[in-house]
Amino acid sequence: MSNTPNFDQRLNAILSSLKPGEERVCALTGKPWILDETEIAICKKFRVPPSKIKPGTRMNMLNGYNTGLAIFWNTDVSTGKPIISAIHPDLPFKVIDDIVWYRHDFSDKGVEINLERPVIDQIWDLVQVVPVRAKRNRDVDEKSIAVGSVQTHEGYMTCSSGATRSCYTYAQFGAEDCIDVTNGYEAARSYAISDSHNIVDSEFVFSSHRCLKSSFLFDCRDCEYCFGATNKRHKKFLWFNEQLSEEEWKRCRAEADLGCRSVADAWLAKFYGFWREEGVWPALFGINNQECEGEHIFNSVRCREAFWMEKCIDCVRCRFGLEGNDCAYCSGFGWEARSYMSTGGVGGADNKFTMGNNDSLGLEYCAMCDNCQYCFGCVGLNKKEFHIFNKPYSKEEYWRRVDELKCRMLDDESYGEFFPGKFSLSGFEHSAGAVYFDYRERDLERFGAIRVDVARGLVLAPKREDSHVVRLRLDELPDCVDEVQNGILNSPIYDEELDRDFSIVPRELAMYQEKRWPLPRRHFIARLTRWLRHANSPFSEEVVCGECKKKTQTYKNFVFGDDRMVYCMSCYNAFIEKVG
Repeated sequence: MSNTPNFDQRLNAILSSLKPGEERVCALTGKPWILDETEIAICKKFRVPPSKIKPGTRMNMLNGYNTGLAIFWNTDVSTGKPIISAIHPDLPFKVIDDIVWYRHDFSDKGVEINLERPVIDQIWDLVQVVPVRAKRNRDVDEKSIAVGSVQTHEGYMTCSSGATRSCYTYAQFGAEDCIDVTNGYEAARSYAISDSHNIVDSEFVFSSHRCLKSSFLFDCRDCEYCFGATNKRHKKFLWFNEQLSEEEWKRCRAEADLGCRSVADAWLAKFYGFWREEGVWPALFGINNQECEGEHIFNSVRCREAFWMEKCIDCVRCRFGLEGNDCAYCSGFGWEARSYMSTGGVGGADNKFTMGNNDSLGLEYCAMCDNCQYCFGCVGLNKKEFHIFNKPYSKEEYWRRVDELKCRMLDDESYGEFFPGKFSLSGFEHSAGAVYFDYRERDLERFGAIRVDVARGLVLAPKREDSHVVRLRLDELPDCVDEVQNGILNSPIYDEELDRDFSIVPRELAMYQEKRWPLPRRHFIARLTRWLRHANSPFSEEVVCGECKKKTQTYKNFVFGDDRMVYCMSCYNAFIEKVG
């Protein structure tokens, strides 16, 4: 028996009329798109009408709701004191300490249903009134400065990660004693790592796996004691792909002091030239998958048109997923099952059009709710069920009113669409989408994103109007880590290109000195964005295979652009078999 009979009857009529090949016009871009069999199957499976936004644009928009490199000073609404937050102070959201949030019951903010007003407008009213968790963390200790993170201990500037005693991480899970690591799993005592798994005691490693005590690697696996290597497997003591003896390699490595910025930059420049000349890019990166289609998919089964997925099953048109199952149009999610067009969800199931909900079941158009079941249009609830706009209802009354609301949304064609861009807690300019591939000005306008003052609320800098504060210039920093003098630690350092200040803290310097890593010359946002974009983006493009000269589909890279050698997977596998 249907819980929403009127809605289901109307939806059945919509779904039965869908025909593959039908041309539609995207409501945001004005560009045509084709309603294909995949889209129709998704709509029927999740019981939703087709969106008015074309699939690719829809995914780009959903990425704008995921936490990016966004750590700010905001104001705790309960105390009036400054608080570290994932939410920019210019955005119209009230923030509260994460632990304190769980002690409150925000069902007292509930409002009556008004069928005369658009549903989304009524949810927007709630979003601006109900406080949200400032840091949006789970299992993060009080010593950490972290946002959107899980299982983090003594982390510093940790964003959307799981890290221990690490500084400046993004989308990195299982980092220990690392600095500047992004987009991967399991790294220890390493620096400047991107799109790599199981990296130990290494620096400047890209798209590599299970490597130890190495520097300047691209697409290497099971390598150790290598310095400058591309496309290698099970190698030791390589020096820019040349085989050295153990004694020769250790002598050369001892002479390469990466603790001096000039030396590190020179070696990195040499590696870039070597990478462009010698490195071969596979058409796509992926390991141990079955029947998958997409980029950066690992250990997954039947995931299609997907990007950056780990241990996922039957996920279609999803991005940034960890152990997801049977989801579509989800972004930045983990341990989520049977959910549709939801972002930032962790540990939930059967959710639709939700944002930042944890361990919840059967939610629709809800935001920042935890441990809830069968709620509609709610914000910031914890351990609730059968609530609408944060007000409780009996089970029978709940379904009757939800039926009315969903029919109302079918009338104004809002059911089936995600929240407008103004709902993004991160703000589109500081979201995952901004980090991975940037948004153009017209994208921000189309999505309805709220614009903010990027200099306001910065964590690593004093107020700009404090005229007595002396900012260091980059040329005032010493070249080598053991030359740091008094007055540098904790002082604001001006990154002119980004127009932001950053600083170097004592424990960070201790790691640089112990591991002989170079002092930073850019703000951490610029650094992590740079490393992350060495990996391919979610945007497919057609290129000619550098070996067989046949056309193949690959994925755009924002650092290397067109000056890279791409092989189709057949030619790439043969190449690795020969030289790897």
